[in-house]
Amino acid sequence: FQVETAANGDEALALARRSPPDLVLSDVMMPGLDGFGLLAALRADPRTRSVPVILLSARAGEEARLDGFAGGADDYLTKPFS
Repeated sequence: FQVETAANGDEALALARRSPPDLVLSDVMMPGLDGFGLLAALRADPRTRSVPVILLSARAGEEARLDGFAGGADDYLTKPFS
C-alpha cells in the first residue's frame, strides 16, 4: 500500500484532486475543511465521486453515523475502535 497523509481537509482535497486515491480515510474534526466538507467536495467532483470514503469520529451515537451516511460516506467508525 502507498499511504499519503494530509494535515487537514483542504490538503487532503488537493491531494485527491491531483491523483484520485483508492480510498479516503478521514477524521471528521479537522482544521479548515472538516471531514463532512471533504466528503461533500469529493462527491461533487466527477474524478473522485466514486472513491470510497470512511469517516472516523469521536462523535458517538446513531445520529452521528446517519449524518455521515447521509453525506455519502461508505462507512463511519466511532473512535476509539479496535
